[in-house]
Amino acid sequence: MIRRVAVYTRVSTTDQNCKMQLQELRTYAQARGWQIVNEFKDEGWSGTRADRLVYSQLAG
Repeated sequence: MIRRVAVYTRVSTTDQNCKMQLQELRTYAQARGWQIVNEFKDEGWSGTRADRLVYSQLAG
């Protein structure tokens, strides 16, 4: 049975982007035979903020 997963990336500054994080997570999932069914990205949000929009959606 294939494990279905979601991945989450976050960057807090405009000189960063989620592209590298997503690539690493995709590689990690593929190596384990996991199927990524959704990708969540928070761009421009500090990790210390609990009110991050996409994180809040992911956390339910």
